[in-house]
Amino acid sequence: MTIKTRFKITVLLTSVLLLLGIICVVLGMWQSHQAIHKAVSMGNLVDTLHELRDIGRDYRLEPTERAKEQWLACYKKIKSETTASPDISIEVQEAVDNLKTVFDGILASKIGGDASGMGQLYRSQQYTNLDLETRRIHDWATIIRDNARGSFFSGSKSYNTGIVAILLLITIISTAVITRVGRRVLSSLQILEQGANSLAEENVGQQLAINGDDEISRMTGAFNSMSRKLFASHEELRLQAVLLENEIAERQRTQEALQANNILLEEEIEERQAVQTSLEEQAVALEEQTVILEAEIAERTRIKEEHDRLEEQLRQSQKMEAVGQLAGGVAHDFNNILTVISGYSSLLQMDDSLNDEQKKRVDEIASSAERAAQLTRGLLAFSRKQPLIMKHENLNDIVQHVHKFLARIIGEDITFQSACCGAELPIVADRGQIEQVLINLATNARDAMSGGGGLTVKSDRAVLDSSFTDFHNYNVSPGHYALLTVSDTGMGISKEHIDHIFEPFFTTKEVGKGTGLGMAIIYGIIKQHDGFINVYSELGHGTTFRIYLPIDEKTDGFQTIKPEPAPPEGGNETILVAEDEPSVRVLVAKVLQGYGYNVILAEDGVEAVEKFKAHQDIIRLVLMDMIMPKKNGMEAYEEISRIKPGVKLLFSSGYPADFIENRGVSEKAVELIMKPVQPMELLRKVREILDK
Repeated sequence: MTIKTRFKITVLLTSVLLLLGIICVVLGMWQSHQAIHKAVSMGNLVDTLHELRDIGRDYRLEPTERAKEQWLACYKKIKSETTASPDISIEVQEAVDNLKTVFDGILASKIGGDASGMGQLYRSQQYTNLDLETRRIHDWATIIRDNARGSFFSGSKSYNTGIVAILLLITIISTAVITRVGRRVLSSLQILEQGANSLAEENVGQQLAINGDDEISRMTGAFNSMSRKLFASHEELRLQAVLLENEIAERQRTQEALQANNILLEEEIEERQAVQTSLEEQAVALEEQTVILEAEIAERTRIKEEHDRLEEQLRQSQKMEAVGQLAGGVAHDFNNILTVISGYSSLLQMDDSLNDEQKKRVDEIASSAERAAQLTRGLLAFSRKQPLIMKHENLNDIVQHVHKFLARIIGEDITFQSACCGAELPIVADRGQIEQVLINLATNARDAMSGGGGLTVKSDRAVLDSSFTDFHNYNVSPGHYALLTVSDTGMGISKEHIDHIFEPFFTTKEVGKGTGLGMAIIYGIIKQHDGFINVYSELGHGTTFRIYLPIDEKTDGFQTIKPEPAPPEGGNETILVAEDEPSVRVLVAKVLQGYGYNVILAEDGVEAVEKFKAHQDIIRLVLMDMIMPKKNGMEAYEEISRIKPGVKLLFSSGYPADFIENRGVSEKAVELIMKPVQPMELLRKVREILDK
């Protein structure tokens, strides 16, 4: 049985006993109260009966209405008290009812007015009955009152005795129960205190003995459960402490590792900073290298462009070489022909028998022959097979000299104008080649203006700076230049053709109307004069060529009008003429013989040596062609020199200079005159050598 149950039973028993005591007290008090009430009621009833008796006596003496009412009032009071009291017996109540019956009989006899003796006897008897009934009720009331008083005293005594007994019983039971429960609780609490002290001393896991199934036992069980849980928690905490210690140790190791890592990280940061510094330096170096690389790329681009330009120049030079091969191959024969034409034209010009018209025609033949000779020289100069004869010239003089000839070749349907600047334009140039440039440009302009138009030639001075040369990509030095401008109003040149007009054999003319060499010759001549040429043209708006030739700043001035050379002097010396071309051989013989010279002719090198042996005593000069069959001029000259050392020699040739040099002949080592040669020039050269 649990303590709580025991307490409940103890409390219940105490409550029951207390309730019983209270009930007894209440019952005793109620009995006392009832006894008192009965005593009082019965006392009142007795008093009322006395009053009723007294009123009945008065009414018998003097039956007034007032007495009647008083008696009735008293009766009603007695009736109500007897009816309300449970202790009034039925006999008393019947006696009370009889009082009313007797009194009513008295009243009835009074009201009937029966005054006879029988009536009075009846009334007297009724009054006697009334008194008897009243006395009997009075006696009963007195007995009840006395009983009530006895009951009151008896009830009070039993009440006090019950209270004392109940209180004593309650005290005994409560003390016994409380003592037993207290011992039980105290022993259990002492055990719990010991367990708590053991827990306070960290002796967890201790289990207390459980006796019974009361609250203390359950508390002990809860303590044991708490102890077990605390033990488990203690073990868990111990394990956690071990784990925590391990974790702390691990964290310490980790912290040490982190510190070591921090040191390594700092070293790495320093290393990375060093690397970053190195990278920045490398970036600066890379930037510098980038600049250098960009410069190198630009330089390589320039070199590539230069390479492309050189390749183009190589192709041009190859074409020029082909032209040179062609020109060198025909130059000899062509010059021989021109020599004959020019020679006989000169002879005819000296013939006084010709009239003016005939002389004019002869002059045209001589001029055409000269132009043909210049064309041949230009072709050779273009292919660099023939050196230029560079002299101090005035560009204005060249333009004025060629003006009439250009006017004749372009035709009457083309308006021609030339304009020269007022100041001299001193240049170093081959006059004939510059004239050839103007002739070729005029010829092309004429072909571009088949329906007529205008041609303008201007000379001027220009100053070129680096911006001009850089813009036009010209590889020339800035400075002062003589500017020669040739403009026409022809059909113009398309953009795709402008880039090719200076290429050999490039032409837009119909087959048979152009060789494609005219512009190439112009380009070659200008380049040999250290100048440059550009062209601007639009279809339908004509073409303009601008030629820039370096100004000769060292020239202080020169004679612009050259005096006519003096007529050649003749002689009577004997001259050996060796020429394999019959027409040239005959022409040279006639020219020399016409000025008094004796002439011995030979048609090849072998014959020249033989005739020199035969006439070595009288021969004063050997005029010999450089290239002849059987034995060339140089071989023949060597044999002649062995025969007669110191003999005077004059070579002539129609081949280009490089061809002659390849044969071992230098212009500086021997006297050489190039075909086609004018008779007067030949006579002056012969006289010059003989007079040495």
